[in-house]
Amino acid sequence: MSISLLQNLLHLDLSSNQLAGPILPNISTLTLFSTLLLFSNQLSRHIPAELGSLSNLVVLYIGDNRLTGSLPPSLGDLRNLTVLGLASCYLSGTIPPELGKLTSLENLVIQNNNLEGPIPSEIDNRDLWLPEIVRTAHALQQPPSRQSPSRANEPHKSDQNKPHKQQIKRKHFPFV
Repeated sequence: MSISLLQNLLHLDLSSNQLAGPILPNISTLTLFSTLLLFSNQLSRHIPAELGSLSNLVVLYIGDNRLTGSLPPSLGDLRNLTVLGLASCYLSGTIPPELGKLTSLENLVIQNNNLEGPIPSEIDNRDLWLPEIVRTAHALQQPPSRQSPSRANEPHKSDQNKPHKQQIKRKHFPFV
């Protein structure tokens, strides 16, 4: 059975299941989705740009995976999104300014990635909850003391690099 046949599905929590492989782009056919939780798996490759078409999505938490590449600007099309959790992956590049279009966004959890550069002013000038480690950093790359160069491309294994439930629990994210 293909997940794309579940057209009335509102919430999907497949977190902490050792799922491997890519996030399938056909998940974007589930247009009624409001919650997608895929964190703490072994998902790999890039974040599909098609996720930006899930217009009813309120919570997207896909952190603590082996995702690589840059953040797709299409995530800025998720106008109802209140929580975007992308911590502890291997995302690189800069944060696209299109994420500033997420006017409902309350929580942006992006630490422990290979992102660099400043937080775009479209995001940083808002009353948005960001972990203190991100707010105070000049660049988003994690400090060299947190990761040795020889292990830079390996998945985070220690609990210190995993998002803590206290960091992501908010009024619109009661699932953790």
